[in-house]
Amino acid sequence: MNYISNYRDAMLTGAAAERGDVIPKAVKWEAPRRGVCKLNTDAALDVRLLRTGLGMVIRDHASFIMASKTQRLEANYSPQVAEAMAIFRGITFVVETGIVPIVVESDALAVVNLINTGDQIHAEIGLVVWDIRNLLKSIEGG
Repeated sequence: MNYISNYRDAMLTGAAAERGDVIPKAVKWEAPRRGVCKLNTDAALDVRLLRTGLGMVIRDHASFIMASKTQRLEANYSPQVAEAMAIFRGITFVVETGIVPIVVESDALAVVNLINTGDQIHAEIGLVVWDIRNLLKSIEGG
């Protein structure tokens, strides 16, 4: 049996809830206000092949896709660092396209919290977070 079959069966039978696994909740994309675009980012890891995939999409208030991009990195990052890299590369993509103003959205809550706190971080992810903060400042003009 493959992963998708196992997942589907667990969702249908409720087996995941019985094991205490996290059950994904459907989340609807929310549009930014008129005149602003939204950058959504995500990361995927292939630990077997030591690769990280990054995805980014920029949409306007009407959910029209203004630009999108994927990148494959030959690297084996931790999940948090991979999500931070996706955000960093996404913001870099925004700068390249010139599509501003933007809001940035990610499902990686722990990474988003690290970015927003402004605290100094002494870990591998700290350098990426520092780069994200500086890039955001340059976009915002401050």
